[in-house]
Amino acid sequence: MSVPVIDPFYSRAAKHFDDLLGRYGSPIYLLNLIKCRESQPRESKLLVEYGHCVSYLNQFLPEKDRMRYIAWDMSQAWKRYVAEHSLGTY
Repeated sequence: MSVPVIDPFYSRAAKHFDDLLGRYGSPIYLLNLIKCRESQPRESKLLVEYGHCVSYLNQFLPEKDRMRYIAWDMSQAWKRYVAEHSLGTY
């Protein structure tokens, strides 16, 4: 399965983020909680496309106004947390 890119210029996403910039100012922090490691890639395909979208749109913004993109795999973080705490290390 692949993610079809119907809008190579991300115009809908651009409109959405432009609205957010107008309402809240810059910078906008984007926290992506999509899994990055999967035995059968499903969510991770969206992770890659979302990253491409943000990179593409950021190139049109001044450095100070660029969106801050953070991809954080909550599932992996939880697994690390459980592993660390079950071993008694903090």
